[in-house]
Amino acid sequence: MEEDNASFLNPAEISPKDFFQQFIDVFERKGWLNVNLHIRHKSRRYRILCTGKEFMVYRINDNCGITPGIPGWPVCMINHERIIEDTHMTFESTEPCAYEWLVHLAGSEVEII
Repeated sequence: MEEDNASFLNPAEISPKDFFQQFIDVFERKGWLNVNLHIRHKSRRYRILCTGKEFMVYRINDNCGITPGIPGWPVCMINHERIIEDTHMTFESTEPCAYEWLVHLAGSEVEII
């Protein structure tokens, strides 16, 4: 793993703005800032994007029978004001939380596809 995960602060410990800045730092270091990426993590496909305004993870639906208008769903969005995860919904989530996304992306625990 490239990054020492102890250097990341949990979103419960800092403001959304400071937590988001950690994502910007990782994406700048990797040359991914403002780049729309498709990744695979634990056999699931995602689209991720981090700009100076927002970080977003969008789960790609692998079900080929679904209509083109419903290709997936957002699972994590972070900006200077808030952190939104699918764990805030009423269902039990199997997706990584915002902190886990930070650790996985910094540590190269995702496959760029």
